[in-house]
Amino acid sequence: MKKIAAYILAVCLCAAWVGAETGTTGAAFLKLGIGARPIGMGEVFVGLADDVNSLYWNPSGLVEIKQTQVMAMHSEWLQNIRYEVLSYAQPLDKNNYLGGYVLYLYLNDLERRSADTSSYEGLFGAYDLVVDVAYAFRLDEKLSIGGGVKLISQNIDNKYALGFAGDTGIKYKITEELTAGACVQNLGPKISFVNEADNLPFNIGIGLGCKLFDKALLLGADINFPVETTANLHFGAEYTCVFGEFSISPKAGFRTDTAKDLGTLAGLTTGLGIGWKSFLLDYAFVPFNDLGNTHQLSLLLKF
Repeated sequence: MKKIAAYILAVCLCAAWVGAETGTTGAAFLKLGIGARPIGMGEVFVGLADDVNSLYWNPSGLVEIKQTQVMAMHSEWLQNIRYEVLSYAQPLDKNNYLGGYVLYLYLNDLERRSADTSSYEGLFGAYDLVVDVAYAFRLDEKLSIGGGVKLISQNIDNKYALGFAGDTGIKYKITEELTAGACVQNLGPKISFVNEADNLPFNIGIGLGCKLFDKALLLGADINFPVETTANLHFGAEYTCVFGEFSISPKAGFRTDTAKDLGTLAGLTTGLGIGWKSFLLDYAFVPFNDLGNTHQLSLLLKF
């Protein structure tokens, strides 16, 4: 593995992640969320968590699902980086819920060179993988808790790293319309790669969610405390219009960390959901100013 190529790849993976300070954490891809729905809402889901996407944002939210849910997502991220997600969750009974997801990130056709001015020596790829299993339990009508464990794998050319981490969350129903949540993400030991050990991107999130007009309008606000930078705020909203078996759900959000680092427009997120019977198709558009734009498309099935 050539050091220059590895450095370039690391820059590509981390440059667009808002608020990150160079070299403070490893496995930066763990910050990439799942589900076009919460991503389009400004990545606000700690207090709102209510579907299979809760696996990533706040596992205690799994208690909100009424049926088995399966979601597949494709993301066109920055610098030709792409990632895929497949997630699953089901109620075991009225108080116990189980789920899990797989996230696979890949970047192909990187040039191998021994030094800045060396001749071209071929191509290599980079691949990251997360396999997560989570469980949630309803303590009573208002309070639920959840947690998950995940295996982490990173591969660049012929070098690789393995690690593990845990997530945990809690959600409390203040009223029928208002909920609060908290989560701890990526709690685990350092991950070692090419003789260097880095902390995982540990984060504590606290959120509020509000459902108005018979749950047609969702409003949310999260505050995050990442280990490598200062606290940041995320705001989001979604409005669902129902037409028989069809529904349309425009959404938008704002992230103060991205806005601070890349400009106000980069803090905005938008999305659109289209539902039909047990299917929900969601799209999210997230701009990063000069770095480019990202696109997420997810399909959720309930049965």
